[in-house]
Amino acid sequence: MAPEFATALPRPALTDHVGRLWGVRSVGPPEERSEAAIPGTALILALEHDWWVAPADGAPLRRTGSFAGGVSLGPAVSRHEGRTHTMQVDLSPLGTAAVLGVPGAALAGAIVDLPDLIGEAAARELLERLADADGWPDRFALLEAWIARRVADAPAPRADVAWAVRRLEETGGRLPIEELRRELRCSRRHLSSRFREAVGVGPKAYARLVRFDRARQLLGVRTNDLASVAAACGYSDQAHLTREVRAFAGVTPAALRAGATASPPVPA
Repeated sequence: MAPEFATALPRPALTDHVGRLWGVRSVGPPEERSEAAIPGTALILALEHDWWVAPADGAPLRRTGSFAGGVSLGPAVSRHEGRTHTMQVDLSPLGTAAVLGVPGAALAGAIVDLPDLIGEAAARELLERLADADGWPDRFALLEAWIARRVADAPAPRADVAWAVRRLEETGGRLPIEELRRELRCSRRHLSSRFREAVGVGPKAYARLVRFDRARQLLGVRTNDLASVAAACGYSDQAHLTREVRAFAGVTPAALRAGATASPPVPA
């Protein structure tokens, strides 16, 4: 069976909550891999076949089906036994709270089974509908509709945190935290406390994650060399980029690039 890969960008109304959507179905040899950190929560929906996963803290692998991996400052580990039929949604901090019903701090550095977050019946219904859908476009449409309903029913996020998250994302993580604090007219302590509660890490750490995520996307384009990616993302030099890739992905930039190009590119 040739591997099936699919990617999609969210509808415009969901861009504050969802970064990317992925789908994969494949049969092959068992695989264990390092999963790079993202600036948010990875929601994994297993339509068939279980996974073995471990968070970035070095805990042992455990068997699970669908789950959410919270924001972390290091790579998680995943393993499958050769068969995968899975969807992934990259949720922003605002999307984590709206879609999963918990603040980022409740998931930070953790892996939590989906039924424990949204309930056994709701999780089962979602997964069955996705598995029965006729192809990836229908699955993405169903998943986006489900996310949109969750977002519509969720309370509005704190305005200061939402502003801070958006500013760091739109500047690629390059906005100095002191400037962000001045824009919000609040103390550094206030910003750090509110941000950490909602996101799971402080604003400076989140800015690093945003920068790394941008670098990871650029590394997926083979025409970009390390020096140009480092400059584009605001790293002091190529060595700085390499250290951040090792910290957040657990691999070298070359290995990260190889993993990125093994899958189809995310739509622009």
